[in-house]
Amino acid sequence: STVLRLANGHLAVIGGTQNDISQPYIEFLPPSPDCPFGAECLIPIHLLKESGIDGVKFPFAHVLPSGRIFLLAGAHSKILDPLQRFTPAEDIPQLPPLGLSIHNPKGPSRTYPMGGASVLLPLSSRNGWRAEILVCGGGSGSWMQKVPGAPNMIAPALTSCGRIAPEDPDAEWEYEEMPIARTMGTFVILPDRKVLFLNGAQKGIAGYNAAIKPAHDAVLYDMDAPLGMRWRVLKGSDIARMYHSTALLTPTAEILLAGSSPAKSPLYPSLYPSENRLELYTPAYLQTGCPRPSILPSTISHGTSASSPIPYSSTITLTATLPNRPPFGASQPSRKRLEVVLIEPGYAGHGVVSGQRGVELDL
Repeated sequence: STVLRLANGHLAVIGGTQNDISQPYIEFLPPSPDCPFGAECLIPIHLLKESGIDGVKFPFAHVLPSGRIFLLAGAHSKILDPLQRFTPAEDIPQLPPLGLSIHNPKGPSRTYPMGGASVLLPLSSRNGWRAEILVCGGGSGSWMQKVPGAPNMIAPALTSCGRIAPEDPDAEWEYEEMPIARTMGTFVILPDRKVLFLNGAQKGIAGYNAAIKPAHDAVLYDMDAPLGMRWRVLKGSDIARMYHSTALLTPTAEILLAGSSPAKSPLYPSLYPSENRLELYTPAYLQTGCPRPSILPSTISHGTSASSPIPYSSTITLTATLPNRPPFGASQPSRKRLEVVLIEPGYAGHGVVSGQRGVELDL
């Protein structure tokens, strides 16, 4: 299932399976007073039911600035309003299906087991806090390729991406191609408002021994660049990060790479062994020699004790010190060179990074 933290701090458990039986529901935790814990708390979602195995296990879900939920399962998506409990008009809007290109509006599933990935692009006042979702990659075959020896087991992954502003009137997908085909990849939002896409394979789909040709190189996505100029290939890992691999931004602004277990057991034969090594990926912004500001945690104040959680909708104050040398300068730091970004790294698994979001603050 996909677990998503909502705007009020509660959790939505979306989809999943139980004893290999699809669970096309959303459940809220903690349950509301009018919905005691139990089967009656499971709210059926038509999109999940219709998507079948290609959408119900790990659907893509993101909380939009309005508090509503963008949900994609298979190749279809919609917006849900948790305050309406999805009744009776569940489709708030029904968004157009995600295809392969503007000329090919019908495409395969992007969610597990096809192994595509999605990200809510960083939010900023630069574009009026307009929320945009980017969905990339995935397998080009069918779930039958999970069966060992199936003819299409080595079907190439997709290079196709779709980008949509789901709350725009008449929202439509904008298509673009990334430089490397990828399934089972993971998106990581970076502090410079760019997005890193790494891990996974170039052929096959998600699942045990269902993919080959590791996608070693990372790619960087610049959401502000013109269409056709947004992707750049970077050096990646020499380790095959296949099924069950993950990536997560750390407090030091590096990226932690972990995992890969293409076989059900380390004792089972596999082209790619179970991987227990961890890596720290150092982005270019940490290799410039530029001094880094220091945030002093002891200065964080939000009206309660400094060690207590920050309440929702509260105002916080923190102090950061700037190095007394370029590019900040010894006397007049340039605000044009200073950006403040809040990042929720989320929690990652099966290529789904739930709750990940970046917000650029105004100075």
